[in-house]
Amino acid sequence: MTVKKFFQIPAVQFVVHIIIISGLIVNIIQFYKIWHEKARIQKTSTELSIINNIAEDLRHPDNYLSSDFYKEKYAKEEMNMRKNGENILDTSQFEGTTIGQRASYTPLNDGEEKTNIEKWIDCFFGQDRLKYITPQ
Repeated sequence: MTVKKFFQIPAVQFVVHIIIISGLIVNIIQFYKIWHEKARIQKTSTELSIINNIAEDLRHPDNYLSSDFYKEKYAKEEMNMRKNGENILDTSQFEGTTIGQRASYTPLNDGEEKTNIEKWIDCFFGQDRLKYITPQ
């Protein structure tokens, strides 16, 4: 049997066609994955460059004091313009304070400490429902 006669057998032709088609499908899938990863890397690198630019701007004291970030922080801390229930996080570690300086943030104390059960009730039912569940 020669090679020409071997490839003229219908079963062999069918198997060869299936191998060729499956190879094309695998290649198309791989090209799509590579294209998708390149697009994701490009998007991430763009976001990284934007974040680096913002961080570089915030490192300079003149730019930092005139930034929206500082104005909002100043309004919330110094002028006490907070929303109800809003807590302010200490961002001094991101602002470049030295070892000798201390952060000016002191957490607000709501008064009494809640028990673990009261915290769970607040978590599941909200603080409004606490007065209906606990006996008075």
